[in-house]
Amino acid sequence: MDAEEVLKLLEQRSKERRDRATPKAAATPEERIAAQIDSSMAAELDALIAEIRAKLSQQQQMPTPTPLEVLLVEDSTSDTGLIEEITEHGSAPIRITTANDCSGALARLSDVRFIPNRVIADMRVLEFGGLELLKRCNPREIPVVVFSGSIDPADQARAMRLGAKEFVNKPTALDDYVDAISGMIDKWGKPGSVSA
Repeated sequence: MDAEEVLKLLEQRSKERRDRATPKAAATPEERIAAQIDSSMAAELDALIAEIRAKLSQQQQMPTPTPLEVLLVEDSTSDTGLIEEITEHGSAPIRITTANDCSGALARLSDVRFIPNRVIADMRVLEFGGLELLKRCNPREIPVVVFSGSIDPADQARAMRLGAKEFVNKPTALDDYVDAISGMIDKWGKPGSVSA
């Protein structure tokens, strides 16, 4: 039952109470008391209806949150699909723009109207044009987070030297993967986010 159906039901009950609240000319004392109770109940129902309508009106006037813009640079379609699925069910609205290589990411970043809140890039993809991608993101203060299956400390050091804000290992367990994606979004998702 949606809000409008509930309101209609409450309005119907209020009308029934108001109709019974008018006592007959030859009403007994008990009937007069019952009419007063019905009148009081109708007034309470009317107040509740007004309160619900006011809250519904407020909800309709609330602005829709602006989605976070994420540029995902990932050459694995399965990882891309999984990340899109995870972010689709997150607590904040997120719009994912994907590029399967650095040249595609650079093309998207060349559009001055496209300003992602973050770039999430796979380390393998960064090896071919990653320096240019990071150069393009840093002046615009777009955090680049490297999300990689590599556990090699040299890869992590190289990514940080190139200008990445963070290096996150791609977990193999699904729950850990979801947590990693959520953590990156939460940490770097808002403009002006700072490194921990």
